[in-house]
Amino acid sequence: MGFLISGSHLNPSISLVFWVIGELNWKELILYSIAQTLGSFFGAALTFAVYYDAINDFDGGIRQVSGGLGTAAIFATFPKPYLSVIGGCIDLITSTCVLVVIVFAVIDERNGIPKYAQPTVLGIGLLVTVLSFSMNSGASLNPARDFGPRLFLLCAGYGWEVFRQAYN
Repeated sequence: MGFLISGSHLNPSISLVFWVIGELNWKELILYSIAQTLGSFFGAALTFAVYYDAINDFDGGIRQVSGGLGTAAIFATFPKPYLSVIGGCIDLITSTCVLVVIVFAVIDERNGIPKYAQPTVLGIGLLVTVLSFSMNSGASLNPARDFGPRLFLLCAGYGWEVFRQAYN
């Protein structure tokens, strides 16, 4: 659906690569990144609204990021307690690079993938990437998908812990 408007820029990492190669100007990069983050924020807000009663029933209205009654992982991905900062960076950089390679392989006209098939092939590539890289930190692969929901969680009463807590 978004392909005809923006080329389906749903991920700031992908938009950044398109800016680096000259396919986007810096204004588009900033606008797309803000829109992507806002979309993730409102997606988390909608999920919270839909499951508000269930979340309240589970945690008694006391919002926790982790622990036995933690519900923040419904909205955002969090690193496992064993994961170091360097390990997390390597994990996310590697998985995002894999996604970028898949995107460019699929959209490269020399590879002969018809435009109508590209969303399906990209979806399969994304699925395989997430399944391959989700053990350490949930394979967010998308800064907007990570940051937007964390901002929402902050607004929803989970506190600043959403930016520093490992999931356990």
